[in-house]
Amino acid sequence: MKRIFYLLISGLSFFASCKKGDSKGGNGSTAVTHTPNLITVAYEPGVPFNELSFHIYDLNHDDNKDKKFFRVKFQTVDSATIEISPRSIDSLGIGWPTEIKQVAFGSGAEFIVNREFYLNLSSGSFRKINYSTTNPQHAWYSVSLAAGSSAVPDAEIAFSSSDYRIFYFSTGQVSTYLNNKYVLVDMGSVAGLGQAFRAYSWGNVTDVIYNPRLLRLYFFDFKNWTYWTIFKDPNLNYEWVADPPKSLDRFVKWPEGWGKK
Repeated sequence: MKRIFYLLISGLSFFASCKKGDSKGGNGSTAVTHTPNLITVAYEPGVPFNELSFHIYDLNHDDNKDKKFFRVKFQTVDSATIEISPRSIDSLGIGWPTEIKQVAFGSGAEFIVNREFYLNLSSGSFRKINYSTTNPQHAWYSVSLAAGSSAVPDAEIAFSSSDYRIFYFSTGQVSTYLNNKYVLVDMGSVAGLGQAFRAYSWGNVTDVIYNPRLLRLYFFDFKNWTYWTIFKDPNLNYEWVADPPKSLDRFVKWPEGWGKK
């Protein structure tokens, strides 16, 4: 009888220890310590460029050793694989300011922080560069000034040299070229994109990337752990249409410790 009681207690203790070790992370194996807050083109000095590869960052930490990123590569429309496992931001370049935990958007070698300065990655180091209103270093900045916007955009996408968009998700606006100048308009009113843009509320969007091979825009909402795409549908005279949102667990098999907090 004592032996049965001992085995029962041992079993319950083992079950309790398993429950304590259960994960709330994206991969089901460990507690979440990293939730992404940025995805950009996968630029890295010395690493071959691939237009299907992107870096996913978690910068929201006090110490640079905890600011991490990893590299993914698209395989299909809704599937990416990890090319390079998570590493600290210092392995990409030295000198990242520790106080910067979030950026508006990135273009690979440049990280847009605010309307005062951006970070540039060059020769293995990050440099803080102030903007000049008389000689804007970025197309988004000159367009923003011309359109009279005081907001920092959430993304910039160039489909072609003549079709360049700047997204302001927090206000639901996007830049468009109209009557020989750039203006900001509501996303739902953009010719050719309006119907797809009307499908969602944009306030929670973290970032957007353009996949040039698949001709799709990918919108990421890391807070609600979803993403969706819009694309030109050949069955609808190549009008832009939107896919329904999907869980980010479908997008990639997240590394240990990464997921929704």
